[in-house]
Amino acid sequence: MGYENNHYIPQFIQRRFANKINRYNIITGDLIVKGSTKSAFAKKNIYPQWLEKMFGELEVRIAQFLDDIVLSAKEKVVLKRNDIWLIKKFFMIQTLRAPDSTLLRIKRLDDDKKMLLMGYKENVIENESLEDYAYRTLKVILESNSMDDVYNHHQVTFEACKWASLYNYCYITIWDSTECKEDFIITDNGMNCEHDKSRFQIFNFGDGEYLNEKDEMIKRGYVYSHLQNQNDYNTFLLFFNLEEKMKHVHANYYLFPVSATRTIALVNPFFRLFYDQPAIDIIGNVPDVWPTLLSREALESNKNRYQSLGDYSDDDLFYYDIKNLSLDDVIIINCMMIDRVFEWLGFAETSRIIRSLCTYLALPKISQKIDYSRLKSELLNLGYDMPKGEYIKNMSRKLILTGITPSEIKYIQFFYDNLIKNKKNDI
Repeated sequence: MGYENNHYIPQFIQRRFANKINRYNIITGDLIVKGSTKSAFAKKNIYPQWLEKMFGELEVRIAQFLDDIVLSAKEKVVLKRNDIWLIKKFFMIQTLRAPDSTLLRIKRLDDDKKMLLMGYKENVIENESLEDYAYRTLKVILESNSMDDVYNHHQVTFEACKWASLYNYCYITIWDSTECKEDFIITDNGMNCEHDKSRFQIFNFGDGEYLNEKDEMIKRGYVYSHLQNQNDYNTFLLFFNLEEKMKHVHANYYLFPVSATRTIALVNPFFRLFYDQPAIDIIGNVPDVWPTLLSREALESNKNRYQSLGDYSDDDLFYYDIKNLSLDDVIIINCMMIDRVFEWLGFAETSRIIRSLCTYLALPKISQKIDYSRLKSELLNLGYDMPKGEYIKNMSRKLILTGITPSEIKYIQFFYDNLIKNKKNDI
Protein backbone atom coordinates (compact mmCIF):
# COMPACT_ATOMS: atom_id res chain seq x y z
CA MET A 1 0.00 0.00 0.00
CA GLY A 2 2.89 2.36 0.72
CA TYR A 3 3.92 2.36 -2.93
CA GLU A 4 0.55 3.25 -4.50
CA ASN A 5 1.00 7.05 -4.40
CA ASN A 6 3.80 7.61 -6.92
CA HIS A 7 5.61 10.96 -6.74
CA TYR A 8 7.27 11.79 -10.04
CA ILE A 9 8.83 14.79 -8.31
CA PRO A 10 10.06 13.37 -5.00
CA GLN A 11 8.72 14.91 -1.82
CA PHE A 12 12.26 15.66 -0.64
CA ILE A 13 12.73 17.97 -3.66
CA GLN A 14 9.36 19.65 -3.09
CA ARG A 15 10.20 20.26 0.57
CA ARG A 16 13.43 22.01 -0.46
CA PHE A 17 11.06 24.52 -2.06
CA ALA A 18 8.56 24.69 0.82
CA ASN A 19 7.01 22.35 3.38
CA LYS A 20 3.70 23.64 2.06
CA ILE A 21 4.08 24.28 -1.66
CA ASN A 22 1.99 26.52 -3.94
CA ARG A 23 0.75 24.81 -7.09
CA TYR A 24 -1.16 25.89 -10.19
CA ASN A 25 -2.96 23.57 -12.59
CA ILE A 26 -2.80 24.93 -16.15
CA ILE A 27 -5.68 22.68 -17.27
CA THR A 28 -8.27 23.40 -14.58
CA GLY A 29 -7.00 26.83 -13.50
CA ASP A 30 -6.92 25.71 -9.86
CA LEU A 31 -4.45 27.48 -7.56
CA ILE A 32 -3.57 25.50 -4.43
CA VAL A 33 -2.03 27.77 -1.81
CA LYS A 34 0.34 26.15 0.68
CA GLY A 35 -0.75 22.62 -0.11
CA SER A 36 0.68 19.39 1.25
CA THR A 37 3.49 17.69 -0.66
CA LYS A 38 1.81 14.33 -0.01
CA SER A 39 -0.48 14.67 -3.01
CA ALA A 40 1.60 17.15 -5.04
CA PHE A 41 3.26 16.03 -8.27
CA ALA A 42 1.99 12.48 -7.74
CA LYS A 43 -0.39 10.00 -9.32
CA LYS A 44 -1.71 6.62 -8.31
CA ASN A 45 0.01 3.46 -9.51
CA ILE A 46 2.19 4.86 -12.28
CA TYR A 47 4.98 2.37 -11.58
CA PRO A 48 5.12 -1.21 -10.29
CA GLN A 49 6.07 -1.57 -6.63
CA TRP A 50 9.50 -3.05 -7.35
CA LEU A 51 10.40 0.00 -9.44
CA GLU A 52 8.96 2.48 -6.95
CA LYS A 53 11.10 0.83 -4.27
CA MET A 54 14.22 1.33 -6.42
CA PHE A 55 13.29 5.00 -6.88
CA GLY A 56 13.03 5.33 -3.11
CA GLU A 57 16.49 3.83 -2.55
CA LEU A 58 18.03 6.33 -4.98
CA GLU A 59 16.11 9.21 -3.42
CA VAL A 60 17.48 8.43 0.05
CA ARG A 61 21.04 8.65 -1.31
CA ILE A 62 20.55 11.78 -3.40
CA ALA A 63 18.57 13.63 -0.72
CA GLN A 64 21.34 13.21 1.85
CA PHE A 65 23.98 14.10 -0.75
CA LEU A 66 22.20 17.27 -1.86
CA ASP A 67 21.68 18.41 1.73
CA ASP A 68 25.25 17.69 2.83
CA ILE A 69 27.14 18.81 -0.26
CA VAL A 70 25.14 20.95 -2.70
CA LEU A 71 22.49 22.85 -0.76
CA SER A 72 24.57 23.63 2.32
CA ALA A 73 27.51 25.09 0.35
CA LYS A 74 27.87 28.88 0.12
CA GLU A 75 30.55 29.43 -2.53
CA LYS A 76 32.08 26.17 -3.77
CA VAL A 77 31.15 22.50 -4.10
CA VAL A 78 33.73 19.71 -4.36
CA LEU A 79 32.51 16.50 -5.98
CA LYS A 80 34.07 13.12 -6.57
CA ARG A 81 33.65 11.37 -9.90
CA ASN A 82 31.06 8.97 -8.50
CA ASP A 83 29.17 11.94 -6.98
CA ILE A 84 28.81 13.37 -10.48
CA TRP A 85 27.41 10.10 -11.76
CA LEU A 86 24.95 9.99 -8.84
CA ILE A 87 23.68 13.47 -9.77
CA LYS A 88 23.37 12.62 -13.45
CA LYS A 89 21.72 9.27 -12.72
CA PHE A 90 19.11 10.96 -10.57
CA PHE A 91 18.43 13.52 -13.33
CA MET A 92 18.09 10.74 -15.91
CA ILE A 93 15.48 9.10 -13.72
CA GLN A 94 13.70 12.43 -13.18
CA THR A 95 13.63 12.99 -16.94
CA LEU A 96 12.19 9.58 -17.73
CA ARG A 97 9.88 8.84 -14.79
CA ALA A 98 7.44 11.72 -15.37
CA PRO A 99 4.10 10.24 -16.52
CA ASP A 100 3.98 12.60 -19.50
CA SER A 101 7.56 11.95 -20.61
CA THR A 102 8.20 10.52 -24.06
CA LEU A 103 9.38 7.29 -22.47
CA LEU A 104 6.00 6.42 -21.00
CA ARG A 105 3.62 8.06 -23.49
CA ILE A 106 4.78 7.53 -27.07
CA LYS A 107 6.54 4.89 -29.09
CA ARG A 108 10.31 5.26 -29.24
CA LEU A 109 11.12 7.25 -32.38
CA ASP A 110 14.80 6.34 -32.81
CA ASP A 111 15.23 3.59 -35.37
CA ASP A 112 17.55 0.68 -34.64
CA LYS A 113 19.89 1.47 -37.53
CA LYS A 114 20.53 5.00 -36.29
CA MET A 115 21.23 3.75 -32.77
CA LEU A 116 23.61 1.07 -34.02
CA LEU A 117 25.51 3.62 -36.12
CA MET A 118 25.99 5.68 -32.96
CA GLY A 119 27.62 2.67 -31.32
CA TYR A 120 24.73 1.61 -29.08
CA LYS A 121 23.45 -1.89 -28.59
CA GLU A 122 20.20 -3.22 -27.20
CA ASN A 123 18.99 -6.45 -25.66
CA VAL A 124 15.84 -7.09 -27.65
CA ILE A 125 12.94 -8.83 -25.89
CA GLU A 126 10.33 -10.11 -28.30
CA ASN A 127 6.75 -8.89 -27.85
CA GLU A 128 7.80 -6.55 -25.05
CA SER A 129 5.19 -3.86 -24.38
CA LEU A 130 6.13 -0.18 -24.46
CA GLU A 131 5.36 -0.02 -20.74
CA ASP A 132 7.68 -2.92 -19.93
CA TYR A 133 10.36 -1.40 -22.17
CA ALA A 134 10.09 1.86 -20.20
CA TYR A 135 10.37 0.04 -16.86
CA ARG A 136 13.36 -1.93 -18.13
CA THR A 137 15.09 1.28 -19.25
CA LEU A 138 14.63 2.82 -15.80
CA LYS A 139 15.89 -0.38 -14.15
CA VAL A 140 19.05 -0.39 -16.28
CA ILE A 141 19.87 3.18 -15.26
CA LEU A 142 19.07 2.58 -11.59
CA GLU A 143 21.37 -0.47 -11.44
CA SER A 144 24.30 1.26 -13.18
CA ASN A 145 27.16 3.08 -11.45
CA SER A 146 28.76 4.51 -14.60
CA MET A 147 28.06 5.08 -18.27
CA ASP A 148 29.96 1.87 -19.07
CA ASP A 149 27.67 -0.01 -16.70
CA VAL A 150 24.70 1.21 -18.72
CA TYR A 151 26.24 0.14 -22.04
CA ASN A 152 27.18 -3.29 -20.70
CA HIS A 153 24.05 -4.02 -18.68
CA HIS A 154 22.56 -7.40 -19.59
CA GLN A 155 19.14 -5.76 -20.15
CA VAL A 156 20.47 -2.65 -21.91
CA THR A 157 18.10 -0.54 -24.04
CA PHE A 158 18.82 2.07 -26.69
CA GLU A 159 16.89 4.59 -24.61
CA ALA A 160 19.11 4.05 -21.55
CA CYS A 161 22.26 4.42 -23.66
CA LYS A 162 20.98 7.58 -25.31
CA TRP A 163 20.20 9.41 -22.07
CA ALA A 164 23.33 8.20 -20.32
CA SER A 165 25.47 9.53 -23.17
CA LEU A 166 23.58 12.83 -23.34
CA TYR A 167 23.99 13.69 -19.67
CA ASN A 168 27.46 12.19 -19.36
CA TYR A 169 28.92 14.53 -21.99
CA CYS A 170 27.46 17.64 -20.31
CA TYR A 171 29.29 19.50 -17.56
CA ILE A 172 27.67 20.60 -14.32
CA THR A 173 27.03 24.14 -13.18
CA ILE A 174 25.27 25.13 -9.95
CA TRP A 175 23.10 28.25 -9.88
CA ASP A 176 21.84 30.23 -6.90
CA SER A 177 19.11 32.89 -6.96
CA THR A 178 19.32 34.16 -3.37
CA GLU A 179 20.96 37.50 -4.18
CA CYS A 180 18.45 38.53 -6.86
CA LYS A 181 15.49 37.58 -4.62
CA GLU A 182 13.61 35.68 -7.34
CA ASP A 183 12.98 31.99 -6.64
CA PHE A 184 13.15 29.16 -9.12
CA ILE A 185 9.99 27.42 -10.33
CA ILE A 186 9.39 23.67 -10.50
CA THR A 187 7.09 21.86 -12.95
CA ASP A 188 5.86 18.36 -13.81
CA ASN A 189 8.06 18.35 -16.91
CA GLY A 190 10.80 15.91 -15.92
CA MET A 191 13.46 17.99 -17.65
CA ASN A 192 13.56 21.44 -19.20
CA CYS A 193 16.12 22.93 -21.55
CA GLU A 194 17.05 25.83 -23.82
CA HIS A 195 17.82 25.25 -27.48
CA ASP A 196 20.28 27.01 -29.76
CA LYS A 197 18.96 30.42 -30.93
CA SER A 198 18.74 29.08 -34.48
CA ARG A 199 16.18 26.43 -33.56
CA PHE A 200 12.55 27.02 -34.61
CA GLN A 201 13.68 29.96 -36.80
CA ILE A 202 12.94 30.43 -40.51
CA PHE A 203 15.92 31.17 -42.77
CA ASN A 204 16.11 32.02 -46.46
CA PHE A 205 19.40 30.93 -48.01
CA GLY A 206 18.48 31.80 -51.59
CA ASP A 207 16.72 28.56 -52.51
CA GLY A 208 13.57 29.10 -50.49
CA GLU A 209 12.62 29.27 -46.84
CA TYR A 210 13.95 26.69 -44.41
CA LEU A 211 12.40 26.15 -40.96
CA ASN A 212 14.98 24.79 -38.55
CA GLU A 213 12.88 22.46 -36.44
CA LYS A 214 15.58 20.34 -34.83
CA ASP A 215 19.22 21.28 -35.41
CA GLU A 216 21.53 23.28 -33.16
CA MET A 217 22.84 25.09 -36.24
CA ILE A 218 24.98 27.79 -34.63
CA LYS A 219 26.94 25.44 -32.37
CA ARG A 220 27.24 22.62 -34.86
CA GLY A 221 27.98 24.97 -37.75
CA TYR A 222 30.83 26.52 -35.78
CA VAL A 223 32.33 23.15 -34.89
CA TYR A 224 31.94 21.64 -38.38
CA SER A 225 33.40 24.70 -40.10
CA HIS A 226 36.49 24.64 -37.88
CA LEU A 227 36.92 20.93 -38.42
CA GLN A 228 37.21 21.36 -42.19
CA ASN A 229 40.70 21.50 -43.74
CA GLN A 230 42.28 21.58 -40.30
CA ASN A 231 46.05 21.09 -40.52
CA ASP A 232 46.95 21.42 -36.84
CA TYR A 233 46.59 18.03 -35.16
CA ASN A 234 45.70 19.34 -31.70
CA THR A 235 43.04 21.66 -33.11
CA PHE A 236 41.61 18.91 -35.28
CA LEU A 237 41.51 16.53 -32.32
CA LEU A 238 39.76 19.10 -30.10
CA PHE A 239 37.01 19.80 -32.62
CA PHE A 240 36.68 16.14 -33.61
CA ASN A 241 36.16 15.08 -29.98
CA LEU A 242 33.72 17.94 -29.47
CA GLU A 243 31.76 16.97 -32.58
CA GLU A 244 31.48 13.38 -31.33
CA LYS A 245 30.11 14.55 -27.97
CA MET A 246 27.70 17.05 -29.51
CA LYS A 247 26.08 14.30 -31.57
CA HIS A 248 24.52 13.17 -28.30
CA VAL A 249 23.66 16.56 -26.75
CA HIS A 250 20.76 18.47 -28.30
CA ALA A 251 20.34 21.69 -26.31
CA ASN A 252 22.36 24.48 -24.70
CA TYR A 253 21.67 23.15 -21.21
CA TYR A 254 19.24 21.04 -19.21
CA LEU A 255 17.52 22.41 -16.08
CA PHE A 256 16.94 20.68 -12.74
CA PRO A 257 15.73 22.88 -9.86
CA VAL A 258 16.61 21.23 -6.53
CA SER A 259 15.36 23.96 -4.16
CA ALA A 260 13.63 27.33 -4.33
CA THR A 261 17.01 29.07 -4.63
CA ARG A 262 19.26 26.48 -6.24
CA THR A 263 19.25 24.81 -9.66
CA ILE A 264 21.72 22.38 -11.17
CA ALA A 265 22.20 22.60 -14.92
CA LEU A 266 23.90 20.16 -17.28
CA VAL A 267 25.59 22.27 -19.96
CA ASN A 268 26.46 21.41 -23.56
CA PRO A 269 30.22 20.71 -23.89
CA PHE A 270 30.36 23.33 -26.67
CA PHE A 271 30.48 26.08 -24.05
CA ARG A 272 33.81 24.83 -22.72
CA LEU A 273 35.33 26.56 -25.76
CA PHE A 274 34.64 29.90 -24.07
CA TYR A 275 36.26 29.11 -20.73
CA ASP A 276 38.71 26.20 -20.76
CA GLN A 277 42.15 27.70 -21.01
CA PRO A 278 43.70 24.66 -22.75
CA ALA A 279 40.98 24.82 -25.43
CA ILE A 280 41.37 28.60 -25.84
CA ASP A 281 45.13 28.20 -26.17
CA ILE A 282 44.66 25.58 -28.89
CA ILE A 283 42.08 27.43 -31.02
CA GLY A 284 43.57 30.88 -30.36
CA ASN A 285 40.44 32.65 -29.10
CA VAL A 286 36.91 32.10 -27.89
CA PRO A 287 34.18 31.47 -30.51
CA ASP A 288 32.60 34.54 -32.11
CA VAL A 289 29.09 33.23 -31.34
CA TRP A 290 26.81 33.03 -28.28
CA PRO A 291 23.86 30.74 -29.06
CA THR A 292 22.00 31.17 -25.75
CA LEU A 293 19.91 33.83 -24.02
CA LEU A 294 21.76 33.41 -20.71
CA SER A 295 24.76 35.51 -19.69
CA ARG A 296 28.30 34.23 -20.12
CA GLU A 297 28.76 34.23 -16.35
CA ALA A 298 25.93 31.72 -15.90
CA LEU A 299 27.45 29.08 -18.19
CA GLU A 300 31.10 29.56 -17.27
CA SER A 301 32.80 26.28 -16.55
CA ASN A 302 35.14 26.13 -13.58
CA LYS A 303 38.69 27.00 -14.54
CA ASN A 304 40.33 24.88 -11.83
CA ARG A 305 37.73 22.17 -11.90
CA TYR A 306 39.73 18.95 -11.64
CA GLN A 307 42.28 17.32 -9.33
CA SER A 308 43.54 13.90 -10.31
CA LEU A 309 44.63 11.50 -7.59
CA GLY A 310 46.87 9.59 -9.94
CA ASP A 311 45.29 7.03 -12.23
CA TYR A 312 41.64 7.49 -13.24
CA SER A 313 39.76 7.19 -9.97
CA ASP A 314 36.24 7.52 -8.61
CA ASP A 315 37.82 9.71 -5.92
CA ASP A 316 39.20 12.32 -8.36
CA LEU A 317 38.02 15.76 -7.23
CA PHE A 318 36.03 18.29 -9.25
CA TYR A 319 35.57 21.88 -8.02
CA TYR A 320 32.43 23.88 -8.81
CA ASP A 321 31.85 27.52 -7.99
CA ILE A 322 28.25 28.30 -7.11
CA LYS A 323 27.06 30.94 -9.59
CA ASN A 324 24.96 33.76 -8.15
CA LEU A 325 22.64 34.47 -11.06
CA SER A 326 21.42 37.89 -12.08
CA LEU A 327 17.70 38.64 -12.01
CA ASP A 328 17.71 38.58 -15.82
CA ASP A 329 19.08 35.04 -15.90
CA VAL A 330 16.63 33.73 -13.29
CA ILE A 331 13.67 35.23 -15.17
CA ILE A 332 14.87 33.66 -18.43
CA ILE A 333 15.14 30.26 -16.73
CA ASN A 334 11.75 30.60 -15.03
CA CYS A 335 10.02 31.65 -18.24
CA MET A 336 11.30 28.47 -19.88
CA MET A 337 9.87 26.49 -16.98
CA ILE A 338 6.54 28.35 -17.12
CA ASP A 339 6.30 27.73 -20.87
CA ARG A 340 6.66 23.93 -20.69
CA VAL A 341 4.21 22.43 -18.24
CA PHE A 342 2.03 19.36 -18.71
CA GLU A 343 -0.37 20.06 -15.86
CA TRP A 344 1.22 21.46 -12.68
CA LEU A 345 3.79 24.11 -11.79
CA GLY A 346 4.93 24.82 -8.23
CA PHE A 347 6.68 27.55 -6.28
CA ALA A 348 7.54 28.49 -2.72
CA GLU A 349 6.44 32.14 -2.42
CA THR A 350 4.29 34.08 -4.89
CA SER A 351 6.12 37.33 -4.15
CA ARG A 352 9.39 35.71 -5.25
CA ILE A 353 8.27 34.48 -8.69
CA ILE A 354 6.00 37.38 -9.64
CA ARG A 355 8.53 39.16 -11.88
CA SER A 356 9.07 35.97 -13.87
CA LEU A 357 5.33 35.42 -14.28
CA CYS A 358 4.73 39.04 -15.35
CA THR A 359 7.54 38.82 -17.91
CA TYR A 360 5.87 35.77 -19.42
CA LEU A 361 2.47 37.50 -19.39
CA ALA A 362 4.03 40.48 -21.20
CA LEU A 363 5.02 38.29 -24.16
CA PRO A 364 2.87 38.54 -27.30
CA LYS A 365 0.02 36.04 -27.08
CA ILE A 366 1.41 34.11 -30.03
CA SER A 367 4.59 33.47 -27.98
CA GLN A 368 2.72 32.15 -24.94
CA LYS A 369 2.20 28.40 -25.19
CA ILE A 370 0.16 28.44 -21.98
CA ASP A 371 -2.57 30.88 -20.94
CA TYR A 372 -1.88 32.11 -17.40
CA SER A 373 -4.61 34.77 -17.30
CA ARG A 374 -6.54 32.69 -14.74
CA LEU A 375 -3.50 32.53 -12.47
CA LYS A 376 -3.05 36.28 -12.83
CA SER A 377 -6.66 36.84 -11.76
CA GLU A 378 -6.27 34.50 -8.79
CA LEU A 379 -3.16 36.34 -7.61
CA LEU A 380 -4.80 39.74 -8.03
CA ASN A 381 -7.72 38.51 -5.92
CA LEU A 382 -5.24 37.47 -3.24
CA GLY A 383 -3.87 41.02 -3.19
CA TYR A 384 -0.60 40.58 -5.09
CA ASP A 385 0.67 43.48 -7.20
CA MET A 386 1.58 42.56 -10.77
CA PRO A 387 4.74 44.53 -11.60
CA LYS A 388 4.85 46.31 -14.94
CA GLY A 389 7.20 48.98 -16.26
CA GLU A 390 10.17 49.09 -18.61
CA TYR A 391 12.14 46.28 -16.97
CA ILE A 392 9.35 43.74 -17.52
CA LYS A 393 8.82 44.97 -21.09
CA ASN A 394 12.54 44.78 -21.88
CA MET A 395 12.81 41.26 -20.45
CA SER A 396 9.85 40.07 -22.51
CA ARG A 397 11.47 41.53 -25.65
CA LYS A 398 14.72 39.79 -24.80
CA LEU A 399 12.92 36.45 -24.75
CA ILE A 400 11.49 36.78 -28.26
CA LEU A 401 14.30 38.64 -30.06
CA THR A 402 16.86 36.01 -30.95
CA GLY A 403 19.51 38.56 -31.94
CA ILE A 404 21.34 36.27 -34.37
CA THR A 405 24.60 37.98 -35.36
CA PRO A 406 26.32 38.04 -38.79
CA SER A 407 28.95 35.61 -37.49
CA GLU A 408 26.23 33.22 -36.37
CA ILE A 409 24.47 33.51 -39.73
CA LYS A 410 27.76 32.53 -41.38
CA TYR A 411 27.94 29.29 -39.39
CA ILE A 412 24.23 28.59 -39.87
CA GLN A 413 24.77 28.98 -43.64
CA PHE A 414 27.75 26.63 -43.50
CA PHE A 415 25.76 24.01 -41.63
CA TYR A 416 22.85 24.32 -44.06
CA ASP A 417 25.04 24.11 -47.18
CA ASN A 418 27.11 21.16 -46.00
CA LEU A 419 24.77 19.05 -43.87
CA ILE A 420 21.19 19.90 -44.87
CA LYS A 421 21.04 21.14 -48.46
CA ASN A 422 22.58 18.02 -49.98
CA LYS A 423 20.16 15.78 -48.08
CA LYS A 424 17.22 17.88 -49.27
CA ASN A 425 18.37 17.56 -52.86
CA ASP A 426 18.69 13.78 -52.50
CA ILE A 427 15.03 13.36 -51.49
